[in-house]
Amino acid sequence: MQILIKRRRFPLIDLTQVIFSVIFGYFTNFTGLLTNASSYLTSLPLRLLFMAVSMVFIAFGVSIYMNAKLVNMPMEGMTLAISEQLGKPFARVKVVVDCSTVILALVLSLVFLHGIEGVGVGTVLAAVCVGLLVKPIQKLVLPALNRFCFGSGNETQAETA
Repeated sequence: MQILIKRRRFPLIDLTQVIFSVIFGYFTNFTGLLTNASSYLTSLPLRLLFMAVSMVFIAFGVSIYMNAKLVNMPMEGMTLAISEQLGKPFARVKVVVDCSTVILALVLSLVFLHGIEGVGVGTVLAAVCVGLLVKPIQKLVLPALNRFCFGSGNETQAETA
């Protein structure tokens, strides 16, 4: 999708997103095995708290690596490409892209599995909330991140969220 959106402006280094996503997937599965959260998160308030903390950490991570000019993960790379193409803030586009992905997952689940599988309330909440959290987290983190990484307080690619 990024290649289609950016065409000749697509940097070939962004193809390494595939490699980084595979590595990220292995780390995600590994930490899932280590924590086995579903076995001890039985109460709804505890699950909601765990999910809220997780969403803050995800938004924090997205804010950092998007602005540190690292290779983006594929979804954030696509979201950034759409954001730049439309001239819209990254955080707003992220909410739309994430919600669209959840809707697509629901449709595919209904069509091929004849029921809703793999998409729950947490998925929907994360699709809406992570993008909304990116902008305030960037305002807190970006000045220090830019000083640390670039030696200045200059804006970077996704700060316009």
